[in-house]
Amino acid sequence: DDQGWIKTTLLHRIVALDPDGARREQRRGNGPAASAWLVATDRGLAMTKQDLSDGAQLVEPPQLMVLSPDEQFHRKWQWHEKDVAPELAERYEMWGPLPLKTPQGERPGYVVLERIPDPDDPTKIATSVEYHYAPGLGLVHEVLVNPIQGADAATRVELDLTAMTRGSGPEPEVRPYKDSP
Repeated sequence: DDQGWIKTTLLHRIVALDPDGARREQRRGNGPAASAWLVATDRGLAMTKQDLSDGAQLVEPPQLMVLSPDEQFHRKWQWHEKDVAPELAERYEMWGPLPLKTPQGERPGYVVLERIPDPDDPTKIATSVEYHYAPGLGLVHEVLVNPIQGADAATRVELDLTAMTRGSGPEPEVRPYKDSP
C-alpha cells in the first residue's frame, strides 16, 4: 500500500491428527504449504515435528512454544535441539494473563516473546517473535522481526487472526511433556 505494507492472507488449518500431533498447515496467499505438528502437553503447547524445505523432521526435544497457565505472571525458559550448543538456545518469556484483541473482542490471554540468537554471534539476536495466545482460540497475533545484515534496518511481519472456523473432529489428548527444556 502507500505506507509500504504488503498485505496477504495467511491460512492456518489442522489437516490431520497423527502420533506426532496435530498437523497444522500454514499457507500464505496461493504459495506452498508449510507444516508443523503440535501437541498439547501437561507443560504447554509443543512442536514435535516441522516440514522444512528438505522434508519433515522431528524436533528433539519437542519445542515448548507456550507454557500452561499457572499463578506466575512472568515466566522464562530456554530450548535448543539436542545437537545444538546451549549458548544457541532460543530464549522465551511469557506474561499473562493480559487483555488481548481477538476477533471476538478483548479476551484474557498470554504474550510470549521468543528470541533466536545469531549462530555466528550468540550474544546478538537474529530473530525475535512475539506471540499472543488466547485460550480457546490459540494464536491471535504474531510479530516477527528480522534484522537486515549490514544495514540499520529490519523486516517486520505482523499477523492477526481475523476469522476462525472450529473443526468437527475430537480435541487431541493432553500428553506428558518429555525432555524438559
